[in-house]
Amino acid sequence: MPGQSGAAAPLEQVIAAMAAQQRYVGGRLHGDLADHIPSYRAVPRELLGQIWHRHFQRALTVLREGTVPAPEDFDEADVARDRVARGVPLDEGLRAFRRALSAIRDLFIAEATQHGLDPGLVVDRTKCLWELADVASLRIAAVHRQAEVASALSDARRRADFLRGLLYGTLSAVEIHSGAAIYGLDLSRPYRALRAVPNGDLGPDALERSLEAHARRNGRGALLTVLPIGRPAAGCRPCVRSARRVRPERPVLAGGRRLRTGTRRVADRPLSAPTGGGG
Repeated sequence: MPGQSGAAAPLEQVIAAMAAQQRYVGGRLHGDLADHIPSYRAVPRELLGQIWHRHFQRALTVLREGTVPAPEDFDEADVARDRVARGVPLDEGLRAFRRALSAIRDLFIAEATQHGLDPGLVVDRTKCLWELADVASLRIAAVHRQAEVASALSDARRRADFLRGLLYGTLSAVEIHSGAAIYGLDLSRPYRALRAVPNGDLGPDALERSLEAHARRNGRGALLTVLPIGRPAAGCRPCVRSARRVRPERPVLAGGRRLRTGTRRVADRPLSAPTGGGG
């Protein structure tokens, strides 16, 4: 296999020359990402520098050893959580990673050519870098999706906690105003509490989408959550006149005031979709 004994010294010279340019190439990459991947403009330069250092040093190890780490050896969980928190889509995260690996590959080929590295070794290590890009991309995609699921579950729990506090009157005025800003509720207009269970083959997600669409048609948003099995879905939606009403329609929010609305005041009724219109 290329890269044994006599080739080790020239290869180390190439690696040393690459290491000397890590900061310079990283600076160019940062500007490139800002120009071509808009979501990365919100990522602090210091954090990008840390990620770049990790990728660069891993690539140098692959060039030196001629082997690619196993997928489970890539610790990308912290990076994935940060990307999800900043709203960086997975496809843009992968594009940024591949741009970084391409920059490292181009640097390797340039330095290998300048130092007269054996062509067979150049081809072998270039293949290793491509394999590194493939293996790492799969791992990044997997941990990113895991982070998205974890974030979605956390958001759902916070939304459910806010809604329960709103319905049972346990939230302070500050908490109500903060939650309203987060979930898009208009405190200047009244909302009604509603509980519903899916009808027939309709699942909770479809029911939630139907209720949200009904609210949007009337010009306002709804706040919905799915309660544990055995309890109906709960939410508060804008007050609208409808052909099918869920009674009693008692205000949950009125001018930002906190009202106590217990579950006994909200009727349980199967709904497939709200009907009617006219706000």
